[in-house]
Amino acid sequence: MVCHYSKALLKPKSFSLFLKDFVDEAVDLCSNGLLFNNEHFTVEIIGFVCDAPAKSEVLGIKGHGGYSYCTKCSVRGITSTHKRVFLETDCPIRTHEDFINWADSSYRLNDTPLVQIPQLHFVNSIVLDYMHLVCLGVMRTMLNTWCNGDLPHKLSYNNISIVSEHLLVLSKSTPCEFARKPRDLKLIHRFKATEFRMFLLYFGPIVLKDILNSDKYNNFLTLHVAISISCSKCSPANTHIHYT
Repeated sequence: MVCHYSKALLKPKSFSLFLKDFVDEAVDLCSNGLLFNNEHFTVEIIGFVCDAPAKSEVLGIKGHGGYSYCTKCSVRGITSTHKRVFLETDCPIRTHEDFINWADSSYRLNDTPLVQIPQLHFVNSIVLDYMHLVCLGVMRTMLNTWCNGDLPHKLSYNNISIVSEHLLVLSKSTPCEFARKPRDLKLIHRFKATEFRMFLLYFGPIVLKDILNSDKYNNFLTLHVAISISCSKCSPANTHIHYT
């Protein structure tokens, strides 16, 4: 089942009404299963994948610019240099029961018809949006800071040129399995999510070596390793969850 709306159209006035047909079908399938070719199948919704604005609408929770937006824990953000940042790393996790019982009024703001769906878990079933959060979020912010940010984080013109030259050299030997080839950092404002993903997972550790200082380079490598483990299909991510 797929339920979506086009950004080219106006946002639905009522998401409860917008989701009604989907929820009715989901409730029926999850409760009664599906009969196909005289064989009965059980149906369970594994999870929902939404970008940040859509997630806040369908769940009735605080928007992604809010102080209490995180769907996984109760961290509260602060405003720093005109940005919302979340500095705490050891906050109580959110639970399904807390969501159902409206335990945090600064997080859950409106009712959602999704509560009617049997066995739907409002923490584990809400998948984090990797493309927007990591590729177009953290990785783009880091690259923009290094290329166009303020001192002392902005790289020198010479270092930016060196990184760009290395990326262009790598583009000549990039396998056809990659959707795009690396480009000059002068075109960073045109980079797509796949390009930020390639930089994070493949090219960044090479082209940034001896460009960033040790602290910044190790910080980038930590993100690189964490996302590489999370994206790995060779072994379960929890096999390396305690990697340091």
